[in-house]
Amino acid sequence: MAYYPDLSTHFRQRKVLNVGWLDGKHGFETARPAKWMIERLWVFCRYSILAAGGFHECDLADCPGPYKKVRENYGRGKRPTIREILEADALDRELLESGPLARLSRARKAEMSAMFDEALNRAQRGFAKITLAVRPQTGEQLELGYAEIRVLGERGKMYAAPNMLYHYVTVHHYKPPDEFVRALKNGPCPPNDEYLVRLAMVGFPLRLAKVYQAMWKENVPGFF
Repeated sequence: MAYYPDLSTHFRQRKVLNVGWLDGKHGFETARPAKWMIERLWVFCRYSILAAGGFHECDLADCPGPYKKVRENYGRGKRPTIREILEADALDRELLESGPLARLSRARKAEMSAMFDEALNRAQRGFAKITLAVRPQTGEQLELGYAEIRVLGERGKMYAAPNMLYHYVTVHHYKPPDEFVRALKNGPCPPNDEYLVRLAMVGFPLRLAKVYQAMWKENVPGFF
């Protein structure tokens, strides 16, 4: 997953601020989360939005999980050799620097480079590690790393975070920015109608908001 500094501008939506886009190369403040924060983040991740193309793994140092292993699917073909894996990775990175992808912004290139890193690690291992969120009260589990959450703050602010944020906060004790924590505590929360109305008011496509509303009424967790 690409790294973005906290409260930096989201590269796709200039009025949205990034929170919790961590990686193993950059440090972050830590603090034990309050119980209300864990529960609130669970709800946001239970109703994640904006599914990604695939999923991301946690690459923070000494990550204990929890996660589940999923074997790489090669269809009817056999698993490629390490040499073939490295050659394919080198081709992908060459296209990013000198092919059609070279026209992408620096932020977008960084995101794709991070995706290549994850794909290479998975291919070399032969399996993926899907991070799991565990709700303390019930033991209920959610798969993470495939979508984002949006938290609504004061004066029209909106914060974008990966749904991996639950894992970062509960397992690695990542401390989000204070203004994000206030927004998380005081702002509307899915699946309430107020949340979707406010989401649309700050520029989120109304058509998508209605799709999520229908999904949530059917009690569909997350977005696949």
